[in-house]
Amino acid sequence: MPWLASDPIRIIVPGTPKPLPRNRHRIMNRKGGGAQFVVNYMPPEAAKEQSSIRWIANQAMGGRAPLDGAVDLRVVAFMPIPASWSRRKQAAALADQIRPTGRPDADNIVKLLKDCLSGVVLRDDAIITDMAMWKRFSDRPRLLVEVRSLTWV
Repeated sequence: MPWLASDPIRIIVPGTPKPLPRNRHRIMNRKGGGAQFVVNYMPPEAAKEQSSIRWIANQAMGGRAPLDGAVDLRVVAFMPIPASWSRRKQAAALADQIRPTGRPDADNIVKLLKDCLSGVVLRDDAIITDMAMWKRFSDRPRLLVEVRSLTWV
């Protein structure tokens, strides 16, 4: 392949990976009367999560400008092992013999990340040309994100 990837920008987000939640809606009344209208808003806990990820990504950038041009995005979501599982099943999960097939969906995790990386690590999420995502069990839940700038050789 004639594309060459740069050294990755590595971002580690501690804690259980969370998906991008749906926007909430509320009906508002205009001041002084008039027609009602609908307001869409992000749930407060999701806004806090996004703010944390943006801060971590900003630290990883070290003052560099957001990437502009084709990039490769790699995401590994290390999910917690359910405490209710037997020791044998927990050991199998740690040995990668069992993989997380439940929620959150991989695409919803990536949606949250793309929103958080835009403007900080990436000029826009439209510049992502290559992407891979994995979900695995771990005793240290976290998100591992690697972004590589791609250049034509």
